[in-house]
Amino acid sequence: MLISIGEHISGWVTWVIVSLLVLAFSLWGIQYYLGRGAGEKVLVKVNGFKITDTLFQAQYRRLRREQRIQAGEHFVMTTTLEKQLKQQAEDQLISTTLFTKAADKAGFVISPTQLNLNITHMPYFQEKGVFSPQRFSMVLNNILYTEQGFLAEVTTSLLTHQLKSGFVNSAFVLPSETLKDYALLNQQRDFDYAALPVTRFLPKVNVTEQAVKAYYEDHLADFHVPERVKLSYVTLSVKDIAKRLEPTAQAIKNYYAQNENRYNKPLEAVEPAVKQAVAEQMAQHKFADLSDQLANLTYADPNTLAKAAVGLHLTVQSTDWVNRDDAHNYLMHHANVAQAAFSPEVLLQGNNSDVINLDPDTAVVIRVLAHQKSAPKTLNLVKADIQLHLKEKAAIKLAQQTADKMVAAIQSGQSLPAVAKTFDVTWQKQAGVALHGDTAASDLIKAAFHLPLPTATTPSVGDTLLKDSVAVIRITHMTPGQVSAEDSAYKAFQDEMANANGDVDYQLYVKGLRDSAHVVKG
Repeated sequence: MLISIGEHISGWVTWVIVSLLVLAFSLWGIQYYLGRGAGEKVLVKVNGFKITDTLFQAQYRRLRREQRIQAGEHFVMTTTLEKQLKQQAEDQLISTTLFTKAADKAGFVISPTQLNLNITHMPYFQEKGVFSPQRFSMVLNNILYTEQGFLAEVTTSLLTHQLKSGFVNSAFVLPSETLKDYALLNQQRDFDYAALPVTRFLPKVNVTEQAVKAYYEDHLADFHVPERVKLSYVTLSVKDIAKRLEPTAQAIKNYYAQNENRYNKPLEAVEPAVKQAVAEQMAQHKFADLSDQLANLTYADPNTLAKAAVGLHLTVQSTDWVNRDDAHNYLMHHANVAQAAFSPEVLLQGNNSDVINLDPDTAVVIRVLAHQKSAPKTLNLVKADIQLHLKEKAAIKLAQQTADKMVAAIQSGQSLPAVAKTFDVTWQKQAGVALHGDTAASDLIKAAFHLPLPTATTPSVGDTLLKDSVAVIRITHMTPGQVSAEDSAYKAFQDEMANANGDVDYQLYVKGLRDSAHVVKG
């Protein structure tokens, strides 16, 4: 609906359309979460309110997509990760239901005007700085949201911010606490450290065939090849349609006359660019009609894309093997394509998909050419990776054991040179290091500040695991942090401390809602 409207309206009319959508939503608002469930499979009841399987599946798919985008090319959907994401999806829906009910009971309200302003000012839904209904619909489709579901999410987010602000703005911190923490934050430490590279211990490790096999069998779920498909597809795009169009000389002159200010040159000098613009404008008008034709042709003959390709002058293309979370593939990068590819209608029944909009100017129809179910990789395929993992794990353990011996030697009174000679290490010095300084590796600094200060009789020494080594650290000196109550940085820190306390209060409030909730599965 919003797409078709967006092709003919702009400015204040767009605002009115969105206002009407928001107003309609506001009539039932957060009841989207609290009132769903009639006739649907119920996953869990929270204080009597139903969370349906439909809501759960949508939330799970969004979390899986976020995980895929964050991990990029390293993404692997293991059985363990799948369980974690499903649990996270359920927990989030339970928390949202509890919160919306509590906010409703407490009288918190997000007005249609607030909701309207927030949505229309989101840059994701704007084109050239103006809200676009067409882009709004397209973006929601790509991120697997319905309009009502997204409005519910925004309302919940605004309610959360409203309530959380109440906790944060009313929180405070005692001056004595702030002074103490600020002094610690600005404290500086001097320390010596020696690193034991993990690679030094790799030659000492022997991984047996039995150990590799046992690890493989114990972690079989992590070595599965994900379910995958090969797809064929046709693409309809404004760009390709424009290539096949030949604007008339009169159409070019008319367009130039209407847009002369954009070019500031005679028509003869810019005619190729004007011609391209006219062709694209013509293509935009034809795109919707051709999309309907594509839908009709692929529905009428659901077992092939060939007839639609011939009728609309398209090319049938194909992919290599792709899984539903394949971040490398152009098509599967779109969540709605992945959802369609593994749907029962397309995957199991062998039908063409519906027309899928990738963006406002591009649409595809897909079908499955081949399908492979998820299956475990053979031991031979993963043997080398398991061996390397077990060797590194054992080498880290040997490095840790050596570091423990070094710590014991220093605590018993041995000098650093003597320890360096015994364990074949080199001591490095760090002076005047602050907790948030950059003169040494951050993990090393954190470990140095976790150690207690030395006394006249007891050295302060410990060890920590770094990225590629285990480091032994000895604290030699501490310089107290300087504090001035008039310092602007100190005042900012005081505000941050109060905000942090408010955030803790809010988290405890949320935890209280969860702890007192009556949650029933199924």
